[in-house]
Amino acid sequence: MTIIDTRCMRLRVTEYRKASGMSQLDLALASGLGQSAVSRIENMTRGVRLDHLEAVAKVFGVPVKELIIEDDDEDDDFVAFYKVFSRLPHATRMNLQSLASQMLPDA
Repeated sequence: MTIIDTRCMRLRVTEYRKASGMSQLDLALASGLGQSAVSRIENMTRGVRLDHLEAVAKVFGVPVKELIIEDDDEDDDFVAFYKVFSRLPHATRMNLQSLASQMLPDA
């Protein structure tokens, strides 16, 4: 599982959700996430899991990068990384996420 450090960015998830007329529960059901996961994403109380952000982006029909508001140059690095990462075959992404989760402390 890949955790995104959200200290240098903000997300547009709340904006997209409200514009779609959805509640957090609606978004949770549509994305297959729990309402608490949606709340954590919107409030950024912890790091955000990449697979959760991908699920939310899929509901809105936008790429993940559309949900990210860049606050500084570090976000450019994340967006560049995500562009490369998202083009990798699914099995490769899962292997990399597994490897990263072994190397990083639990969030």
